[in-house]
Amino acid sequence: MFLKRHLDAYKIYIILLVISSSILFRGFPEFPMINFITYLFIHILLIYMGIYHFKITMYFVYFIAGIIFDIFLLNEIGPHVFTFMILILVLKKLQRFIIILSSKKTFILIIIILLLSLICEMFLSLILFNFSFDMFYLLKSTLTSLLISYPVFYIFNKIDRFG
Repeated sequence: MFLKRHLDAYKIYIILLVISSSILFRGFPEFPMINFITYLFIHILLIYMGIYHFKITMYFVYFIAGIIFDIFLLNEIGPHVFTFMILILVLKKLQRFIIILSSKKTFILIIIILLLSLICEMFLSLILFNFSFDMFYLLKSTLTSLLISYPVFYIFNKIDRFG
């Protein structure tokens, strides 16, 4: 009973974001696919929170997540911060449109937004830091996100019912 009173879905998602981010930054060199899936999971989580649990604090969450991702993953500030801040502004503007969509269309929209944000991050990394734009990485991201998205949304549905 104590948890239901003090813990809502938004707080659970923030805790999940912190835990999964720490798993990603800690890393498992012997299991690179776990790192990759965690990276995609965090992106899906941020997009989902931006659509279904939008609050003013989401600007702060996206900004801090972008800076932390850039520092820990790239040792530079740039692609994640720009992408996340543009993403939260776009999600805010599309919020009225997204509400009228069915759950299947919203699911597809989240996957499309995920892929567009990954493309944006890769493009900004190419422009800012001359990192290669790897099409194999993009294909791997697409396939992996399609594989993990349904179980992730199932878990999110359970969390939303909790709080």
